[in-house]
Order: sequence, then structure tokens, then C-alpha cells
Amino acid sequence: MYSRQLFTFVNVVEQGSFSKAADRLYLTTVSVMNQINALEMRIGVKLLDRSHKGITLTEAGTVIYENAKKIIRESDEAVKLARDTVSGEQSIIRVGSSLLYPCDILVGFWNLYMTMYPQYKIRVIPFQDDHLTILDKLSKLGDDYDFIAGPCDSLAFRDICSIFEWDDYDLCYAIPRTHRLASRDIIRKGDLDGETVMMVQSGDSPILTDLREHIIKEHPAIKLVDGPTYYDIDVFNECVEHNWCLLSLSSWNNVHPSMVTIPAEWDRTMRYGLMYAKKPSRKVSGFIDIIRGIRSGTI
Repeated sequence: MYSRQLFTFVNVVEQGSFSKAADRLYLTTVSVMNQINALEMRIGVKLLDRSHKGITLTEAGTVIYENAKKIIRESDEAVKLARDTVSGEQSIIRVGSSLLYPCDILVGFWNLYMTMYPQYKIRVIPFQDDHLTILDKLSKLGDDYDFIAGPCDSLAFRDICSIFEWDDYDLCYAIPRTHRLASRDIIRKGDLDGETVMMVQSGDSPILTDLREHIIKEHPAIKLVDGPTYYDIDVFNECVEHNWCLLSLSSWNNVHPSMVTIPAEWDRTMRYGLMYAKKPSRKVSGFIDIIRGIRSGTI
């Protein structure tokens, strides 16, 4: 009911920077800056002064900020009142969630915008991680779940489902707490020489295939052990039991209590996104269009 650019502006002011607001809103910094620029152009006044020290409100920006908070609050109250007085049919978005495919990326994002689109409700449906059945679960998108969020560089995943790419997650190492490297702040070149590292085999993920070839060529002293193409909790258990290191993701830092996730001295990331049916329903198509519009700043 109110401009999403106004909502973004309020968050930028309250967070004190574009980057912090972007993290809060599950957007990119560029998207947030574009929205603020568009808002300033639309209303014809400068709202923020930018400098290397951060952002500050202009006099006009202070007026807009104070009134924007009131507009947003009253609009949210009006939507709630309308929903309480009118019982209309709502679209339920079913989101699969597990330890390695958590739903927080989508649910946390949607919680910020749900009052703008009250016709959609999120229902979380838990499932068990199993490296043998994840492809079957993805093949049933649209039947059992509408969305599953997770790493999406898998060629098999891309054959089975549509993917809305969300962000990049850092490739890290999961280290058993008893390991000699567990207290490190970062895993540097050469630290893993002589150690056993589990990672997926080549072929399914171009990113991981390239990294594996790099390790074999540049760090031949590392002993690589083949893990399954798709991780589950047993992969983490096996590494704890053998005191092996595991190539992992920054988003999996709390998967196993007996392992710590430590960043690596490299600039390598894995694409992360929302997976949904190849032929989505009208409900899912409408929902993904809203998400795409919000994140790109076009709605």
C-alpha cells in the first residue's frame, strides 16, 4: 500500500548505511542504492548526504523519514484490519526446510514484505536431508513443496527445476573441534598439506570441479576423499569420526555442533537460490515475480 522505496529508505536511515540495510532486507547493496536514487528522483529532493564516513539525512530527508514511518505504520494497520474483517482465499506458499536446505533465506525475507502482499502465506514443511533422495524431492516441486532453498550450482538440479539465484555463499572448511586447525581464524594456503579433506566428486558442480582441479594441481599434499554428490548429516558425522576436514559453505556453520566453520584464504563462492518447478503454477509464478521485482527494485 506504500512505496517499497519508502520502506527501503527508512531501513537505510535506521541501519546507518546502504550495506547494512541491504543485509537487513536480503537485497544487494546496488539494489538498495538504486531504490534510494529512484525515490529522490521521483519526489525531486535530495534525502541523504553520502560521504566516506557514511550517510546523513538532509533537512528534507528528515521530514520524509518521520512521515514515512507514520505512513508505513498506518498502512500496516489498515492491511491488518482489512484481513481481520474480510475472509478471502489466500495462496499458501509451501517451503521445504531441512538442516542443509533451511528456509530462513526466504522466510526471513518475506517477513519484511508480507504486509504488502497479504494474499500470500508461507507454510514451512520439514524434510530429512538424504543425499540419495534430494533429487527425488526436487522432482516433486509443485507437488510436495513449492520452493526449496539451497546451493544451486548442481547441473542435475538445473535439469530438474527452475532456479531463482539469490546470492553467493563463501566456500569454507568445516573442521572437527578436535582438529589442530580448529582454532584458526582462517585456513591459509599450505595449512591443509598432509591433511585429509572430503569434497564432492567432479562432474555435477562446475564450481566444485574447478576447485578440485585447483587443489590437485596446487596442493598435491592434500589427500582428497570423495564425498557424495549432495551432502547430508552423515557426511559431517563421518568427518568428525575420522578427524577429516570438509569443504563446506558459510551458510552451514551450525549444521554439526562438533565442527567449526572456518573461512578459506581464497575468493571462491557458491551460488545459492530458490528452486521451484520447471512448470510452476500461476500462484508460484506470481510469487516469484514479486520476489524478483523486490530484489531488483522494479516494484
